[in-house]
Amino acid sequence: MAVANTAGSQISQAIFQSQQLIPQPLRYLGLIEVFLICWAVLDNIALLFASAPEIFVWYPPTGLSITLIFVFGLRYIPALFLSALLHEYLLASYDLGATALLVFSLVTTVGYGGACALLLRKIKINPRLRTLRDVMWFVVVMTLVTPLLVGALQTLNTIWQGIVPLSSWLIYTLHAWAGDATGIAMLTPFLLVLLRRLPWIWANKEKDAPVLEPPLICLAPKQRPQLLLEIAALSVAIFVAYGVQRRENLDYSYFVFLPLIWIAIRHGFERAVAAVLFINIGVAIVIQSKLGDSNVFALQFGMMAISLTGILLGGFATQRMQAETELNYSAQRLQILHKLDLAILAMRSLSDIAAAAVVQIDQIIPCPRISLVMFDFEKSEFTILAIHTDSETIVPEIRLPLTAFGELENLQRGEMNIVQKTLTSEMPTAAELLLGNQVRAYINVPLVAQGELIGSLNLAQTSVGNFPPNLIEVAEQVASLVAIAMQQAQLFEHIERQALQERSLNQISRTLNSSLDPQSVLCQIVRLTGECFAVDRVVIFAFAHGQIRSLNEWRVNEEVVSLRDFTAPIADWPDLLDPNSDFFCHHFFHAPNYAQEPLTPARLYQIEHAQTRSVLSVPIFVRDQLFGGLSLQTTNTYRTFTSEEINLLQQISEQAAIALYNARSYESLEEIVQQRTQELEREKQLSEAANRAKTEFLSNMSHELRTPLTGILGFSSVLIEQVFGKLNDKQMQYLEIISASGNHLLELINDLLDLTKIETAREELQLEQILVAEVADACISMLQERAQAQGLKLKLQIADNTTECIADKRRLKQILVNLLVNAIKFTDLGSVTLDITQTSTEIQFAVIDTGIGISQEDLAKLFQPFQQLDSGLDRKYKGTGLGLALSRKLAQLHGGDITVHSELGRGSCFTLHLPLNSHLT
Repeated sequence: MAVANTAGSQISQAIFQSQQLIPQPLRYLGLIEVFLICWAVLDNIALLFASAPEIFVWYPPTGLSITLIFVFGLRYIPALFLSALLHEYLLASYDLGATALLVFSLVTTVGYGGACALLLRKIKINPRLRTLRDVMWFVVVMTLVTPLLVGALQTLNTIWQGIVPLSSWLIYTLHAWAGDATGIAMLTPFLLVLLRRLPWIWANKEKDAPVLEPPLICLAPKQRPQLLLEIAALSVAIFVAYGVQRRENLDYSYFVFLPLIWIAIRHGFERAVAAVLFINIGVAIVIQSKLGDSNVFALQFGMMAISLTGILLGGFATQRMQAETELNYSAQRLQILHKLDLAILAMRSLSDIAAAAVVQIDQIIPCPRISLVMFDFEKSEFTILAIHTDSETIVPEIRLPLTAFGELENLQRGEMNIVQKTLTSEMPTAAELLLGNQVRAYINVPLVAQGELIGSLNLAQTSVGNFPPNLIEVAEQVASLVAIAMQQAQLFEHIERQALQERSLNQISRTLNSSLDPQSVLCQIVRLTGECFAVDRVVIFAFAHGQIRSLNEWRVNEEVVSLRDFTAPIADWPDLLDPNSDFFCHHFFHAPNYAQEPLTPARLYQIEHAQTRSVLSVPIFVRDQLFGGLSLQTTNTYRTFTSEEINLLQQISEQAAIALYNARSYESLEEIVQQRTQELEREKQLSEAANRAKTEFLSNMSHELRTPLTGILGFSSVLIEQVFGKLNDKQMQYLEIISASGNHLLELINDLLDLTKIETAREELQLEQILVAEVADACISMLQERAQAQGLKLKLQIADNTTECIADKRRLKQILVNLLVNAIKFTDLGSVTLDITQTSTEIQFAVIDTGIGISQEDLAKLFQPFQQLDSGLDRKYKGTGLGLALSRKLAQLHGGDITVHSELGRGSCFTLHLPLNSHLT
């Protein structure tokens, strides 16, 4: 970023402040006096080079006169008349009459004053000669036309006085023209360029002045060698052209053109006018020292040609450089705008967008200080988002009242606020922070999004002057991009804030509903609310017996004064008693500055002792009864809560009311629940005692029944074998019935014993690693004959990956046999299949039959003890009703289960699931 010359700016400001102390009339006369002194000095210098009356090699006083008019305005035209009188009456060696002197002065004043008026008022050139148009009009009017006309009239005046013969009118006219034109060309452009650095002295105010003026002579270390070479080249060229002895018909003056053309094309108009002045002074010195012969006429026109050539070439070169600079600037501006667009659109945080924006803006709008602010009209404040200087970029995020920013009317209309002289303007309170303490001019660019003012881009200059149009145009483009990005960031933050509030509200709701302890609920309410709103203190209070009592509080740290035990009469809060107050009508009380509310003893205590600054309170209604309130308080800063925050706090109070109601309801129901729990506990104990008695009875009775039954079965077996003699058919039939009934009863007793052991947790499995095929083959072999007797096919299918399992071998056989026996029992035609497969977690033993099937209504009764689907007196299928119940108990004891899939008339599939991860005991 380019930086202004600080020393030059300070000198300029010092001169400006000094001349402001002088009254306007005295300032006018003083300037004329200074002009006449300088004019007399230059006139004396010019007279040193006069070869005849009014014939000069160059005449720079005329250039000084034109500079005076161009810079300070047409009101100084009378100074031209005085300067002409000064020349003819005091300085010239010849005496003109009063009439001739008056004519001479009038011709000079009217001629050059009228030419200046023509250029400034009609043609309207910029007197600073910044463009090729201005330079060409200046050359045509001020160096070609006007000096010729004035020279012709002045020559006639000298002829009329007899100083010059009439025959010499043309040659004297040409001499006067060339001398004045060269003097104007060599001095006026140089002085105009030099005085550009004092913009406050110009009568013609410039609207599109550049931020920095290009230097006449660059003294940067890297450019000093080039400058010295150019000066040396000019000096050598001047000596060769005018100091070397010439031969007949040879002219070396063109040598001066070579370095002049180089300087004009290489550096432009500003350096060209300095070179022209250097050449004219150098040539005059060489001629005056008589280092070479000189032809005054040829010398004058040669110098005029050199001067005009240098000026015009400099003008052309400057126009070309301005076009290139503008083109490069436009390309760079577009590139940086694109980068800025990408940078700020990729960000979501306002502070990040602001920091990136001011850094990118600095690359296309060189300013010593750039700041970006965002307005919040709801809170009547603005936030400084970012400040960029030559050395750093900071993101202060400082909040200040809107009044500290200054006038906002222009910005609200979408217009820029431009201040060109801070010394004569009233500065806003926050000017030093936003613009710096060295600001001399600044501009506030409004950031408008969808017709709404959301912020301001502030650009500061350390020098007095106008802001150029290209800077204003770029500032507007940048401001539109930044405004869009800021609005998007605001929308994104608004959405995020809403989502955060919803999450906070949901979290608070879940947390409050997770506890039914009233004191715990109060603690959770104040803690979660304080963390959600980032305040200093949260208090929940209740109304009772005409008092307001603090029930619980949360503080951000121990330094915040506690209000835990605070109590006060309700009368100290008039808002709670006024039915027209916000607390009653809108269900909230908001005091950004608590000290401005009507003071009561309780409020005074909160302000002075508890250091309360801002308050937001909402009521808590439990079952439409006013329970109390929830209060947010700040103790370090003043805070204005937004409508969104007020609405969120009201929702939290509603959740708190529900939680408090649930907690209070829980307290009232707790005794009932405890009583009912005790009753259920007693009933449970009675039920468990009855179950134990039943189990012990069944166990004892099973043992008592099995002892005589064993004898019956033994004696019936001996008789059936006819050891003691032959039996007739009738006797054999009865003995077989007795034996079958005894075996059936024994099975029932064994099942009862097994079931009793399992229910009383006395059954222990003997887990071991067994071969699946071995157990399956044993079961199939045991029942093969029985299946064939019923005309059924008994099949075994084992998957290839199923080889071993961990189980109690005896109990596993018992389960499989029970399932297979049931399948054979309820299958009249077809087959019974034992299909064994293995998954990643378990082994599945599926017993599939093509029997009668089971209806959906009967599936629920399958695994209940003593339950049989065929339960009539004439039932077809025999059984105890304990097999499936016992099998499922044993399966569950292994960590598995038995499932069934069946359809009436289509068969059934009972599947034993045994886990693979059973541990050996």
